[in-house]
Amino acid sequence: MLWYQRSEDAAMTLIGYGYEASQNYEGQLEQEFTLTRKGTVEGVLTVREASQKHSAVYFCAASWGHDTGSEAFFGKGTKLSVLEAGINITAPTRVKVLSPSEKECSSGKKTLVCVASGFYPDHVSVSWMINGGAVSKGVATDSAATRKGTSYRITSRLTVFSEEWTSNNKFVCSVSFFNGTTTTYHNGSITAEAKKIPSGTELSRGTGSSSLWTLQTCFLLPFHLMLSVCRQISEDHSERQALLHHLHREELHLWSLHLVCGLEASEFT
Repeated sequence: MLWYQRSEDAAMTLIGYGYEASQNYEGQLEQEFTLTRKGTVEGVLTVREASQKHSAVYFCAASWGHDTGSEAFFGKGTKLSVLEAGINITAPTRVKVLSPSEKECSSGKKTLVCVASGFYPDHVSVSWMINGGAVSKGVATDSAATRKGTSYRITSRLTVFSEEWTSNNKFVCSVSFFNGTTTTYHNGSITAEAKKIPSGTELSRGTGSSSLWTLQTCFLLPFHLMLSVCRQISEDHSERQALLHHLHREELHLWSLHLVCGLEASEFT
């Protein structure tokens, strides 16, 4: 049975290893730790005098026999935090979900960012939900929280396809925090908003008898942006082309140059 320590700012360190009858330590670590075997499949690691430097994740690994070339099987690890004097245990004070960047409009995907901050110690985990259902695909969370002053912060990212970023879907970032006794949950959420054509794009109706197009509330086809607008657009070809040019200039990135999303013709005199 082998014991390892992984500190925040250090690589994995072997503390020691042992068999039922004998325990072996690396370097001077015998002065800090005690290894005990209670049988073939049970062992105990004891920190003699815990201090700040012992805050780390500890791993137990087991292999068959005394052959050092045998494959070792690791557990998930146990996180130990030695609390600093004068700092109170504090749950996350803020969990904020940031909307996708506008620069992602043409990528076919959207990335939401969750930022949790103000907690101490760093015993947290982050998960995502869409409309109440847990999701794991497309999730990337910091491997460790970052210390800032007397508290920590952590970020997590959720990447979804563009068609999932609609006003029908609610995205929730849930942060679990262990305070040494119980686990509490702290959520942040966001709902997509319909993308609107900027003000000032209305086109005037020409004089005399002409045909106008009325663009109703419009949802583009899958992988397209959702566009909610009600405008009267002249049927005149040059004016329609001018509008499309304006939309592209505003980086709304219409995949189709044809307004396939519900144009209705109305006659005006």
